[in-house]
Amino acid sequence: MGKWTFFSLAIISMVLSVPDVSAQTVKSLSREVEDLREDLAVLQRQIYREKNDSDFSGQASGNVQQRLSQLEEDVRKVSGRMDELEYQFKKVDERFKLMNQDIDVRFKLLEGKPVKGSGIGTNAKSKRYDAPVAQNAPKSVAGEAVTGEELAPLALPEKKKPDAKKRSVKEVYQSGLDAFNAKKYNEAEKDFNLILKDYPKDKLAGNAQYWLGEVYFSREEFAKAAVAFGKGYKNYKDGNKGADSMYKLGVSMQKLDKKAEACTAYLALPSEFPKAEKSLLDKAKKAATALKCK
Repeated sequence: MGKWTFFSLAIISMVLSVPDVSAQTVKSLSREVEDLREDLAVLQRQIYREKNDSDFSGQASGNVQQRLSQLEEDVRKVSGRMDELEYQFKKVDERFKLMNQDIDVRFKLLEGKPVKGSGIGTNAKSKRYDAPVAQNAPKSVAGEAVTGEELAPLALPEKKKPDAKKRSVKEVYQSGLDAFNAKKYNEAEKDFNLILKDYPKDKLAGNAQYWLGEVYFSREEFAKAAVAFGKGYKNYKDGNKGADSMYKLGVSMQKLDKKAEACTAYLALPSEFPKAEKSLLDKAKKAATALKCK
């Protein structure tokens, strides 16, 4: 049997295996659906007219509604059947495409031609590639492929350079004082706040609290200054600036026209800090006298 006869019989066999579905059948069903839809439209118009007619009987209306429901059910069934047939046609078309591709491949194989993109029908030997071997790796990774002088030591990751040296509390405090004396109050405020945040228990923290109050006082922010000096007296009473903080608390209150609070600070200073410097005690006594504190 020749190859052309063989493939002709193969094609006929495949065609016969396809479900017996024709485009003519689909067209017939489509016409049937359209006729039913026209009947539905007629009946709907009839119901609308007869409902407005006073002589339209209930029984006649019920018959029309029943017929209408039946027609609608028929339309759904026929439409479903038509969709099924269209799906089958689609599957048949796909099968024919696959069959044509298969036939084309078989013809080329019989003629000894290579099939493009498949590698079939060629005698070319594929190039053999050896398994890759890791370079500069220990035997546990590369096996026995790397030996002797070929085995290089593993490179350790570079150590990160340490960050710039962190300033000590003394350096920060001195920086704040220098900025304050240079009237760079914003810089001084940052340094003193840094000490209070990072070194709240350090012996210089009380001094930083006092000088923070001086920063606010120099900017005539007397309310903030009063708060800062009040914290200096409350939190760091036993520090170097405890007495100074209480005196400047009185001065800040006086600037805020808070005479009673200012007098309280001035008058309490000698009893709270009896060992304070005489000059400071004298200033507090003089301020209390000026305000006529009692």
